Amino acid sequence: MALSMTGFGRGTAENAKFQISIELKSVNHRFLETNIRIPRTYNWLEDKLRQQLQNSFSRGKFDLLVQVLLQKEETQKVRINFSLLEGYINGINEIKKIFPVEGELRLEHILSLDGVFLPENDDEDMEQLAILSAQALSGAIEELRQMRVAEGSTLVRDLTARLDKLNEEMQSISARAAELPGLYREKLQKRIKELLDGTPVDENRIALEVVLFTDRSSIDEEITRFLSHIQQFREALNRNEPVGRRLDFPIQEMNREVNTIGSKTNDLGISDHIVEIKTELEKIREQIQNIE
Repeated sequence: MALSMTGFGRGTAENAKFQISIELKSVNHRFLETNIRIPRTYNWLEDKLRQQLQNSFSRGKFDLLVQVLLQKEETQKVRINFSLLEGYINGINEIKKIFPVEGELRLEHILSLDGVFLPENDDEDMEQLAILSAQALSGAIEELRQMRVAEGSTLVRDLTARLDKLNEEMQSISARAAELPGLYREKLQKRIKELLDGTPVDENRIALEVVLFTDRSSIDEEITRFLSHIQQFREALNRNEPVGRRLDFPIQEMNREVNTIGSKTNDLGISDHIVEIKTELEKIREQIQNIE
């Protein structure tokens, strides 16, 4: 069943020490793109979360918000990045040599330097956080997937109705095309009689012209291929795999066939149906942009 690329999910997981909450939102996108917002202290989790998303989805733009809470207050271990601090100090001294900058480096300045003071988690904490984050994201993914399934079902119903409309319009074109040789014959006879002004008409010549016209304007193959692409589209919608990209091809081919039909027939009655078909194809093209 086709899935929508739009959805929202939330998941939480906790133990005696940590509580992790993850909110996951997705919208349509040609490829898979992830944007993860997570407290700097836990940036090391980002790759794990991104990999979990990539294993679960093939397309869509995902925004993931991670919140980590401590279940109980306790002293947090801090690691000082002395090499980075030394780099900051050397850089400040170089600035003072080149530019007339006054003032001394004080403790409050050091405290504001990015990356100098880093919370330190022991191996046990990191293992617990990795497990909890995976569990929370799994819950968010499941909730989001259910929403994508529900919206996907709505999209499939809409697309199926539009495919039925395409089929009806093409059947009308087929019926109209069957009438064209007879209409052409009548029109040709009338014009010849007007031009010859009473001179006997060569019926064999007219029959030959009608045969040539019928051959030039035959759209049987185009109709057959068009209906075949409709069937391919229906089958793709029922696949249990991402089908969004697959659906682009039959739409392109249906548009190609209907253009050929229009150029071959040059009939007002058929042109009206072609306009309806192109309108539906454009609406279908817009809808499938939101299918994974």
